[in-house]
Amino acid sequence: MNRLIRQMGPTYDLADQIAVQKVVDSGWTSEGALTKEFEQKVARVMGYKFGVACCNGTVALTLGLKALDWRPEDLITMPDFTFVATAEAVSSVGAKPTFEYVREDDFCVAGVLLSVALNGRSPRGYHDIQDSAQALGSMTSRAFIATLSFAPNKIITTAQGGMVLTDNKDIMEKVRRLKDHGRLDKADYHPSIGFDYKFSDLQAALGLSQLEKLPVRIAHKRRICQMYQEELKGVKDLTVCGSEKGELLWNQDVLTKHRDLLQARLLKSGVETRAFYKPLHEQPAYRTEGSFPIAERISAQGLWLPSSSDLTEKDVMLVCQKVKEALR
Repeated sequence: MNRLIRQMGPTYDLADQIAVQKVVDSGWTSEGALTKEFEQKVARVMGYKFGVACCNGTVALTLGLKALDWRPEDLITMPDFTFVATAEAVSSVGAKPTFEYVREDDFCVAGVLLSVALNGRSPRGYHDIQDSAQALGSMTSRAFIATLSFAPNKIITTAQGGMVLTDNKDIMEKVRRLKDHGRLDKADYHPSIGFDYKFSDLQAALGLSQLEKLPVRIAHKRRICQMYQEELKGVKDLTVCGSEKGELLWNQDVLTKHRDLLQARLLKSGVETRAFYKPLHEQPAYRTEGSFPIAERISAQGLWLPSSSDLTEKDVMLVCQKVKEALR
């Protein structure tokens, strides 16, 4: 049987193992100095003054919304085409998600209250809070609050984890209180209600080690996407999605009316892919009446090709060969 070329997955090396082992050996694994260092370095990469690490990307969104004082029955608008976590964060603060149609060229929307930098693409317009879960290393538009995810399928991972980014000191302190039982330090004094959404130095050690590789991974991701776009250009019944200047695609995505057939044939050839998300208005938990033809079409036709950081150029060429054969 052929080796399976994964669609996406984490990439670890010996340096990652050593970094984590040092924290284990130190006896201090909860949130501490390494977490603070990780927050500062990620914020610098993304161009923000402050970063607050937390347990995952969905929680980061939730903390950002809570810091903006969204309340039950408030309406928060978002793209119809995005991962369900965006809507879940809105639901978790008691607000109601409402969905906007997306543009055909980049699957994003402009001028909504909660925007999504989907697959690293930058939404256009001003936004109070931006779900940038997949966009580390990409030039996204500025937001009052942005959030990141460090799940295993992201460009760097801390196994699980997320971060809230902002230039506003008051928001930063509010998020810190919210994620740690309502306090800003470890004294047992709790001036406000909070939660236990903390990070750990184990995760931070892994994240810092992975962050050192970010420039190399960014360059490699760009090369992967360039190769896909060059090799698959002109393939019948296939649209290969590109990116605007400065954007880093998390995954290489393609559109085809033969999506299910292509996916099945690729898997049989040892190539794993992932179908696009269903539009939020079609999800049972968020079913909504309305007309969303673009989201419905790209959801039915969209496929993410293998895009892991450890994907070789030889792998990319093999995937492209299999795509051409499958659509011949």
